[in-house]
Parts: sequence; structure tokens; C-alpha cells
Amino acid sequence: MTTTASNTFHDKRTEGPQPFRHGFKRIDRDEIDTIAARRVRIELEARQGKTAAARPLGPAMVGTGILAGVAFFFSVMTWLNETTQDKVG
Repeated sequence: MTTTASNTFHDKRTEGPQPFRHGFKRIDRDEIDTIAARRVRIELEARQGKTAAARPLGPAMVGTGILAGVAFFFSVMTWLNETTQDKVG
């Protein structure tokens, strides 16, 4: 019995396709670097996509939102004014 870690389980698995292994029994350093670079690229693209979605609002959108709020306020006040006059009169 040895005290070091053994890869006998992986050495026994020679039959069948091994995904992402390109025919090698073990992953070499170049393939590890390729996988790490791909992972970093995917993470950076995901972060850039999130920051693009969180862009500041344009002045036209802010103006439209304010005007919509004012119009909603006036419509509610008009409706309340009409309903209260009917009840008093």
C-alpha cells in the first residue's frame, strides 16, 4: 500500500469515450490552461452583459416617467374630486 494518491480508478477507465479529454487518459497542463481561459472568458462576458443591462436611464426616459406620474396623479385627483362631489351634493 502506498501513501501517495493514486489515479488507478482513472487508469482503469480506458473503454468508451472520455468527454473533453481528446483521447488522453489524463488532462495535461495545456488543456487545463485552455479550460481555465475559456471559463474566465465566459465569466467576463456574463459580467459585461449584466453591466450593459444596468445602464443609466436616458433623459427622455426620465422625462417620460415624470410626465406619466404627473398625469396619473391628476387623473386620480380628478376621479376623487368627481366622486366626493356626488356624495356631498
